[in-house]
Amino acid sequence: MLKLPLLIPEKIERMISQIANLSPAHKIIPLNTENNNFLAKSVYWTLAIEGNCLDEKKVASIMNGNLVISSPRDLREAQNAIKAYGQINTLNPVLESDLKIAHGLFMNGLLFDSGKYRLGSVGIYSDSKLIYKAPEAEVAPKLMAELFKLMEDSSDCRPLVMSSLFHYHFLWILPFSGGNGQIGRFWQKLILSKWHPAFLYLPFEELIFEDLEGYHKAIKESHNTNDPISFVNYMLKILSRTVEKYL
Repeated sequence: MLKLPLLIPEKIERMISQIANLSPAHKIIPLNTENNNFLAKSVYWTLAIEGNCLDEKKVASIMNGNLVISSPRDLREAQNAIKAYGQINTLNPVLESDLKIAHGLFMNGLLFDSGKYRLGSVGIYSDSKLIYKAPEAEVAPKLMAELFKLMEDSSDCRPLVMSSLFHYHFLWILPFSGGNGQIGRFWQKLILSKWHPAFLYLPFEELIFEDLEGYHKAIKESHNTNDPISFVNYMLKILSRTVEKYL
């Protein structure tokens, strides 16, 4: 059964306070051209993490409706991600059905089972070597139901922590046959944006890309210890640095 950490280390408590102070709750950011540029950054960096070869300028061009020369897959990935990020305000972070809708948007035309939980085994590989095997497909729906129930029952848990916990547990379950990394980051952004609108436009994906080794190390440490604290700590550092850079 998925559970919240019993204790949040003091250094994490301090980071939570620092981020909250840097992003005052009264600051509302209206939708405008500049913020669309920030959304383009989020799309670009989350795609770059997955190996998409489009540069930031081309992603912005696609978002603006311009024609771009690219490989069909890279282009489709960008178009799908732009559509998903464009509809983020219509999604409810506590609805499992909305998660499947988001996956369908991201993976439309890329996976035969887009928007549906996987039926086979998945894992994480490094240099063709299996370094993490996800729970079997038969239990993935049950684990996802538990994860959403945990989020629903933990409304008093601070969004900075809950969004990071969701991100981690999602990457532990890997409920879809592909696209899990993008969805994990997207859903964390969605949770945070409901708490503070600024997070909708803050491209924390950029700082993850710049420290991919640290990102994967934090995931691995939490997998090995069966404790999400390492990953939560890592993501709070990423969020703190993002807030400091852009606000």
